[in-house]
Amino acid sequence: MIELLDLNDFFAGTSDDLYYVGFLKTKEAWMPLCFVSEPDQKSFLDTLYVSRLQPPLRALLDGYVGRVEGIEDTFIHYLFPEEIRNLIDRYGLERVAVVHSEGLEDGCGCGCRG
Repeated sequence: MIELLDLNDFFAGTSDDLYYVGFLKTKEAWMPLCFVSEPDQKSFLDTLYVSRLQPPLRALLDGYVGRVEGIEDTFIHYLFPEEIRNLIDRYGLERVAVVHSEGLEDGCGCGCRG
């Protein structure tokens, strides 16, 4: 499940919570995993994917690799809200998509299956 939030709502509920953020590497640069929230109305990436759990974000990131040409590598990083805000500002993003996964809430969420 993906919860689409505007920036004020996302940052109001984060405090010092850490979130996983995916990155894609092209030949030219690394970039955060983003998407167009309203493809009928916008033609630019405007929404950043984040997750409290690594496995659902990993599945989403891996899905992009098979569909987007030119992706050479991927990386998932654990970021503080201020670091997420810096990404949003740098890339001119407008929303955050929080990726949830039912049934994966047990364990620490880092992907270790612990």
